[in-house]
Formats: sequence, C-alpha cells, structure tokens
Amino acid sequence: MKILYLIHWFWPHIGGMETLSMNAVPALKQKGHDIVIVTSTSHLASMPRDEYQGIPIYRLPMTDALQRRDIKKFLYVRKELVKIYKEFAPELIHLHFGGTPVEIFLLDIVEGSKQRVPSVLTLHADISGLRTGPDTLLGKLLWHSTWVVAVSDSVMNNALKTVPDIKGKISRIYNGVPLPKFSPKDLDFRPPKILCLGRMVKEKGFDTMIEAFRKVLRRHPWSRLIMAGDGPVKKELEDLAARYGILDNVLFLGWVPLDKVPSLINQSTIVVVPSRWEEPFGLVAVEAALLQRPVVAASVGGLKEVVQDNSTGFLFRKEAVNELAQKVSFLLSHPAVAKRLGSAARKYAQEHFLIERYVNQYHKLYTALAKEQL
Repeated sequence: MKILYLIHWFWPHIGGMETLSMNAVPALKQKGHDIVIVTSTSHLASMPRDEYQGIPIYRLPMTDALQRRDIKKFLYVRKELVKIYKEFAPELIHLHFGGTPVEIFLLDIVEGSKQRVPSVLTLHADISGLRTGPDTLLGKLLWHSTWVVAVSDSVMNNALKTVPDIKGKISRIYNGVPLPKFSPKDLDFRPPKILCLGRMVKEKGFDTMIEAFRKVLRRHPWSRLIMAGDGPVKKELEDLAARYGILDNVLFLGWVPLDKVPSLINQSTIVVVPSRWEEPFGLVAVEAALLQRPVVAASVGGLKEVVQDNSTGFLFRKEAVNELAQKVSFLLSHPAVAKRLGSAARKYAQEHFLIERYVNQYHKLYTALAKEQL
C-alpha cells in the first residue's frame, strides 16, 4: 500500500514520536508498504530531499512558515505538498499529531481530494483542554480522519470525553519498542544507581526526584542518582542538587546518544519516571522494563498502563516527594523484590509493547481501511 506519512519532526531529530517512527517505518516497508515521509526542515536537517533506510523524505519549511506567519512560504509548502501528493498518489494518509499545527498543510488534501483516500490520525498527545470545535484545525482533523488511533487508553478516553463524536472510529495501539540486542544485566546494588532519563523540562518532574533523593540518601548514603538528558531546566536541577548538598552523589550526564541509551539503562539499578504532566505513553518506562529494570513512576496518563503498580514496578502520586523517596528506598532495601518486579516488567513489556506488535496492528488497520472494513 502507498502511504503518505506526515510527522512534525523526523530523523535526525530524536524524541519519543521520532524514535518510534524511525523503528516503525522500515518495519512497515518490510510488510510491503511503499512509504513517503513528509516532515519539517530544521537546523538539523535542511535538505529538501533525503532518505532514511531507503525511504524517501521530503522536508518542507512547515514549522518556519507557521512560526513566522510567512504567507509566501506557507503557499510554497502547500504547492509542494500537492505536487508530492499527485506524484506519489497515496492510497492512505497517516498523520501524527503531537500537539503541533503542521498538519494544517495536509488538511486540504484530506478534505478535498477528488479521489478520497482513507486517513489515519495518531494522537501522541492528550487533547483535553485543546480547542476542538468544527472551526478549529484539530476539530477538522478529527472529523475528516477515517480513523483515529490513541497511543494509550488514557489518551483515548480523554479524546472521547473531549470529542464524543469520534466514538466508533477510534482505537488504541500502544507504541512499540525494539527488544534490546543484549541480555539484561543482574541488578547491581554496589552502589545502587538510580536513573532519570529524558528531556530536562519542568513537565518531566526531575526536581521531584532530586528532592526525594535527598531523603533516600539518609538510608542509602552510597546510592547514586544519574540524570541523563539536556534541556532548559538542567542548570536549575544542578543548582537544586548543590543547594541540598548532594551534588557529589548526583551525576549529570547531559544528552545521551540514542544508541547508548539501552546500555545506560542496563547499568542502572532502578529507573524513575517522575513526570508531573499527563504522559501520553511512557517510552522510558518501557525501555527500562525490557531490560528488566524495576520502574518507579508517577501515576499519570499512559504511565499507569505501562507500569503495573506492585507488579512490574511502583506508582506514586505526582510530586509526592515523600512517597517517591519511600518507594525507591524500599526497593534499595529489598533487592529480591526489585529483581522480581524487574523480571515481571520485562515479561509484561514483551507481551504488550514490542515494535513487532505495533507494526502488525497498524498493518491490519491500514489493510482494513483500504478494504473499507471499518
């Protein structure tokens, strides 16, 4: 099937949605699909034509046109997109919505194609609180999409509360992660290493972990907190650790290349995901689970589906510093429990969150839409 695949950012950009697509698109190609990717130009990738593992990429200044409100550039993008559409003649359009407005450039095609092709809109973000009326971009995308996919039950349920009209054309497909190429290491408690991984922004709640770690150190003074990632609040987090006098026990690694992440997780004892916002899914928690690491995560959004409380890890109320400290300390004091949770986490992740399962579900959805079976 010929699929026009629209995503705000793509390789070499690295984020949850981008990493997912980098794994999924080649696998979909192996299923026999002919895919063309349309994405935004950026300082990381400005070439108008590119390819990824043999898959054509068209990079257009979509983000720039919208941010600068540049009418000429806006019209140029629409002209180029229509040209791509006519030349490729897709049989299906797949749009990925992560809270950014670049999808406006495909809306005319989705709405007005003379030969209407089915379209899939994947929601990578919680849309509750966003404007979704019939006069809004998101409202039109939801209305005109043949099928809507949510990356978790949390995202799906909030979407249905926000736009009840999409009931009957929405389903959940969990994001998929490749199985690591190496086996999990045994959990090492000498010294214990607690890992936080991700973009350092306020929403990720890393300050909650630093505050909790100060309390963990009272019972486990040899433990280490590893903060991997970069972002606008990194300096604030470093200052917070210094102010608490625990900087010697906290290692700020900065940005970690994507191919080094599994090894970093495999060296950790516990992985903590302390987000304070409604995480749509929980990619880091899945990556940790596949390497048999117990996860302590905030009870928000899709994280509640990735981490099974008291079964594959522990959940805590977001921003509850004392509760987080207690659960991390408990695992450090009970290695047998930590190992049991890690083993259960790996099994659960293999059953629900592997990339092969993700690709098979989308392949079935594409095929059903093409045959008008939904």
